Amino acid sequence: LQQRYPRPALLLCPVGMRCMGTSQKGACMCAITIALLVLLPWESVVRNQATVPLTSLDSQPKGYEQRFASLEAALAEVARDVKNLAAEERALRLQPVIWLHIPKTGSSFETTLVHHACGKAIPEDFATIEPFTLPPNATSLSVPTCSWNGGTSYWWQEDCVSARWNEICGGNRFARFRGAHEPLWGVHGVEAPWRLPHGQGFGTLANVTDANLRQVVTMIRDPRQRTISAWHNDKHDCPQATTFEKFAVCEGACMTHMLAGMGCALVKNMVPHYHTLNEHQVLQIASARLRVLGFVGLTEEWALSVCLFHAMYGGECLPAEFQQLRKGDKRSAAGYNATAYNLDEYKAVDMQLYEVAKRVFWDKIRQFGVDAASCRMSMCPRASKHFE
Repeated sequence: LQQRYPRPALLLCPVGMRCMGTSQKGACMCAITIALLVLLPWESVVRNQATVPLTSLDSQPKGYEQRFASLEAALAEVARDVKNLAAEERALRLQPVIWLHIPKTGSSFETTLVHHACGKAIPEDFATIEPFTLPPNATSLSVPTCSWNGGTSYWWQEDCVSARWNEICGGNRFARFRGAHEPLWGVHGVEAPWRLPHGQGFGTLANVTDANLRQVVTMIRDPRQRTISAWHNDKHDCPQATTFEKFAVCEGACMTHMLAGMGCALVKNMVPHYHTLNEHQVLQIASARLRVLGFVGLTEEWALSVCLFHAMYGGECLPAEFQQLRKGDKRSAAGYNATAYNLDEYKAVDMQLYEVAKRVFWDKIRQFGVDAASCRMSMCPRASKHFE
């Protein structure tokens, strides 16, 4: 039923209604039968979610390509008028900033964001581990205290963090600045298990659309490195995986999913509607969005990413922005040994997205004239040692 019917429970409703008119014993047996028919296939999916490949999902119903063409046209309009703006005007277009925090790609980039948003309102040597880490001068704020273990609900705590940073910085600088690994919003006109539907409230935004993609900042990492790092971080997002091989399958589309508006893990949030998209279509959505984001950095090119951000949006480049505050315990300076994890030929969909991200990044590097020399002498002279 799970494989063939998107909504098996709805198909069984007439049977359930007929049971209501039978004897109590008959109704009970009928209800049990229905429950088994509906739940057992899903229990199997959950139990084996680390091994369910995205490519096994059915394709979108007829008409999807037309809807995707409309999405691409809308995104082209988003990007059209931004290229030739001055840095100050681009910075205004970026705010309020939406931070897309993909797991294991570099939360330390949040330090660059808070200095960009707050400027002289925070100490220039301040570095944040996560958004809930506030500068020492953040006292007597009107927004209630955000306590990690203070008894308040998780989502309220995260909303609280964004609000506190806006008060510290002054004005509406962040639309969403949270520690949680939340994806972007859903795609208009495409049926899928979006975590947040297109056109609804998103952070401080009352009505989010793809026009807001130019406010999104994210970091993208080599999927092999990101997957190994996640494995060593308590099997991040896929704790049910019993082997690294299964874990690598489960995590193989994390970045793609989050850009497309879905949860990180391959089938962690799987619901019946999920199979209306296939792997290629999800990658299309994520890639199209990636090309028009406000900023895309590469974890492997950390120093150049910080420099590029300042080349695009101005502001002083500070030494604090180059600190690695959450480096993996098992990672060497050269990164993880992908060969040791049999990932040299990793075929995950995120590998294709990573190629798109690299093209976007290096195109911006050329467009804004960023290289080691310009970063050392012009963009980031106070952090010149990172470009030697």
